[in-house]
Amino acid sequence: MRDLTRSQILKARDDIVASARRWRVWHLLAWQEIRQRYRRSTFGPFWLTLSMGVQILIMGVVVSLLFRQPFNRSLPYVALGVIFWTMLSGIVNDGAMSFVGSSSWILQINLPLGMYVFQRIWSNVIAMGHNLAIFLALMVVYQIFSPALLLFLLALPLVLASIAWAPLLLAVASTRFRDLPAIVTNFFALLFWVTPIVYRPEQLGHNRFIADFNPLTYILALLREPLLGHVPSGRDLLVVVATGVAGWAVTFPFFARFRGRIAYWL
Repeated sequence: MRDLTRSQILKARDDIVASARRWRVWHLLAWQEIRQRYRRSTFGPFWLTLSMGVQILIMGVVVSLLFRQPFNRSLPYVALGVIFWTMLSGIVNDGAMSFVGSSSWILQINLPLGMYVFQRIWSNVIAMGHNLAIFLALMVVYQIFSPALLLFLLALPLVLASIAWAPLLLAVASTRFRDLPAIVTNFFALLFWVTPIVYRPEQLGHNRFIADFNPLTYILALLREPLLGHVPSGRDLLVVVATGVAGWAVTFPFFARFRGRIAYWL
């Protein structure tokens, strides 16, 4: 963007840095959002886990029968695919509404704007943590234990850093164009079927290119493979890092250019 000034770049950088430093604030806001959603509920946020467990069980049985695979192979794979897909789609879909949904805060309190995006990301990570209880049960049942499990602790922060640009970019654009969140939601509904969530890329046969050219394939693999006891490939790591670098290269100047207009668009 040719008319981007040094002052705008510095303000955008300071906004993101200040947002990261206020992690206690967006952590509490994310928890409050989840608690408010299930207020006066007996099971509270664990309704997320119960509904997810039913969905995974049904999809796991169907996939196992369709592809004629044993449950100990298909069910853990499907469980992690659905859990991580729910987190990724939630980060993007909820992130698109970060500024619009927090308009009352933005217009009244002087806080870094990036904090509201981090809040939406973190609330979906918390929900994912609840849902991982389902996979922990499968680990015990099918005895899925491997030193590679520890790689997940490195993969998750890397993936979050590599995709955080998407909700920030969409949050800015959606503040100006209010139809965009609905478009994104429908687009992700389509992506569900062209992303190897419940099936494996090799099961596509000569149509495998559909998965190979989808960055979400590698993001899911980087998260899922360690928990299945496998070491992710170097290709998975390279694509995820490249996607993050390319995304931030576009998003940061976009955020810097239009950051000052967000309050007026609200």
